[in-house]
Amino acid sequence: MAGGLYSISRQVNALTKNNGKKSTKVKLEKKRTLAVPKARMKATALKKKATASTDVVFEINNKAKTSVDNVNISKETGFNAKKVAKVVYRLKKQG
Repeated sequence: MAGGLYSISRQVNALTKNNGKKSTKVKLEKKRTLAVPKARMKATALKKKATASTDVVFEINNKAKTSVDNVNISKETGFNAKKVAKVVYRLKKQG
């Protein structure tokens, strides 16, 4: 609101300085806007094929004659349960 009144008062002052001549060109003030940053392109990371832990769990699963659960894998490898779960999830995702 204050910006609009300021703009009008400047225009009126500009008109009165020229004694009301018609040739006066009054520029309208543009409202200032904040610059919006352009969207940045994210670099796509290349997926790693396999890590050592993934290879170890994959070999244990392939060598087993029956199904292997996460507890048995963690006993054989020494990995904690969270790491085994992540590796198994990664292997399922790969196919």
